[in-house]
Amino acid sequence: MKHLVVFFFFLLPCSMGVAQSIFVEYEEIRSSHNIINHFDVWITDSISTMIANDNNERAHLNEVPFLKHKKKGFSYRIEPSSVDGVRYHVKDSLHNFKWELLPDTATILKRKCFSAKTTFRGREYKVFYAPEIPVSDGPWKLGGLPGLILEGKTTDGFISWRATKLDLAYKGSYTPQNISKHTYLDWKAYTESYKQDLDKKIYKIRSNQALKGQGAKIKYQVGSLEIFYPEVQINGLEIEID
Repeated sequence: MKHLVVFFFFLLPCSMGVAQSIFVEYEEIRSSHNIINHFDVWITDSISTMIANDNNERAHLNEVPFLKHKKKGFSYRIEPSSVDGVRYHVKDSLHNFKWELLPDTATILKRKCFSAKTTFRGREYKVFYAPEIPVSDGPWKLGGLPGLILEGKTTDGFISWRATKLDLAYKGSYTPQNISKHTYLDWKAYTESYKQDLDKKIYKIRSNQALKGQGAKIKYQVGSLEIFYPEVQINGLEIEID
């Protein structure tokens, strides 16, 4: 089987206000929650940013859009915690995905696409990319192929993305949020804080006075895309009320 390892080459930044860039709209489907969202993605040589264009997502995503800073080699994003209403600003590295090329092809937005798959933080991803659009990028954290990713999904059906609009010569203006105004956790610190939050939530559930003495059991599951706490994220944790 062929394997492709692509390294990022960081270019000098360009003005985001008027410089030509690529615009893509992606439809995102989270089958586990039966949720459909739409995201606008702007891509240049130096950065790409992903912003929700659905009202139900704008409130928190527009505060810090999902931004890949290719020159710095990092992504910046608000990530959820395991406690309702708590979110973290997280700085993560741009990942060097190891892609396995597949024989499948597809036509997406009139572009011939080729397929590839990779494994990343507990899930396997299959994507279709368009070599005629020589941009090593895609939705979410995906990238590193010799062409823009127009479709991607986890093979377990958890989430999928598909490009619904494409403008290769976008000249409109947009202004990404200023990432420097926030304090960011790295990935390790975020996952440790996430688990601490989860322990507090489990303790609160177990201490529920209304359910004490009834022999109650509650199954608690967290549906994060990246799996770093499999006991809770995959099968769920069964909590017995003290």
